[in-house]
Amino acid sequence: MDMNCFSVTTMPTQVRLYQLRYPMYSPSILCSTCMDGEYTVYKYVNEDDTIFESLSLQFDPRKYHVFSIHEDCPGINHIGIVHFISGLFAEKNIPILYVNTYASNLIFVCDAYLEDAISIMNSHPRILLD
Repeated sequence: MDMNCFSVTTMPTQVRLYQLRYPMYSPSILCSTCMDGEYTVYKYVNEDDTIFESLSLQFDPRKYHVFSIHEDCPGINHIGIVHFISGLFAEKNIPILYVNTYASNLIFVCDAYLEDAISIMNSHPRILLD
C-alpha cells in the first residue's frame, strides 16, 4: 500500500445520525448522504435535536465523535486508506462509520469507544492526531 502520513483532527462537537424521508437544511448539519431516496443526516448535537427526532424515520440516540482525516489533496487520491484505517479499529473490535465526500474523510466513533480510538491513533506512526 502506497500511503503517506496523514493528520487527524477531532471535531469539537458530537454528532447524531438521522434517517429522513426528504432533505432538510440546518446550520447544525455536518453532512448528509442520499442513496435510493434514503437521506442520512449527520448533525451536530444541539437544541434542535428534538425537531430532527420527530421528523426522522429513525435515529440513533447515541452520540458520535468525529475525526476528520486530512490528506494532501481532495478527491480520490490514496489507495487503501479506508482499508488501512478500518483495519486499525477492527483489530480492537471498535465499530466505525466512515463517510467520504469529495473534500472530507470522516470517521464516526461512538462515545463508548472514544478512549480506545484515540489510543489507536496516538500510537500509530503514520497518524498525526491534532
